[in-house]
Amino acid sequence: MRVLLQKLRDLVVEIRSSPQRIEKFKRIAKYCEVEDEELDYEEDEKLFLDGGLIPTDLLPILDCPTRWSSTYFFLKRALKIKNALNEIAKEQELRMYELQEDVWIILSQVFAFLEDFAVVTTYVEASQYPTLSLVVPMYTRLLDQLEEASCDHSKHPLLVQGAAAGFAKLSSYYDKASPLVMAATFVDPRCKMKYFIDNGWSTGGETYDAYIKSQRKKHKASNTTNLG
Repeated sequence: MRVLLQKLRDLVVEIRSSPQRIEKFKRIAKYCEVEDEELDYEEDEKLFLDGGLIPTDLLPILDCPTRWSSTYFFLKRALKIKNALNEIAKEQELRMYELQEDVWIILSQVFAFLEDFAVVTTYVEASQYPTLSLVVPMYTRLLDQLEEASCDHSKHPLLVQGAAAGFAKLSSYYDKASPLVMAATFVDPRCKMKYFIDNGWSTGGETYDAYIKSQRKKHKASNTTNLG
């Protein structure tokens, strides 16, 4: 998988390293009917390696190891301008970086796999409010996604293996979660005890019964109010 991603990175580097090739790529992109508005810029996608803004052009972008979700945005852009990348890779000097259709299929699977991670990390980065209470739900969402992907044998074997390894790794962190994180989720009005019960946590018989009674009492009071 790394080899495939690196091959795409090398192609992008070659395109961006020459002013003449950049201009040629723009012409090819227009010929392939890739329009600026199709790029659907997102806030995180606008940040480039040096921290500057990506101009509103049709160029591919690179990912960065120190930025969350950068590989997701790197693949997102590449898939949008796939036809133009395929066309310029037909040049003699770039033939070694040409990507066949089966490779693009694998890269699209990786992109889809990374989407949930991008959603979670972007939310955490962009939020102006405390997110501690949502750590457990986020972990659960990612674990569910990893478990599902690790059992989906319609995907590339390397992606299935990676998902299984990710599930094992994330589970080890999940098991070490601080009680304070659990408490934050418990007191969050959006989650409370119901979140843990709905997701199969062992809450203890007395606690569970108390929760059910409180819900019945609340429901009964609501009905009485409505009747009145």
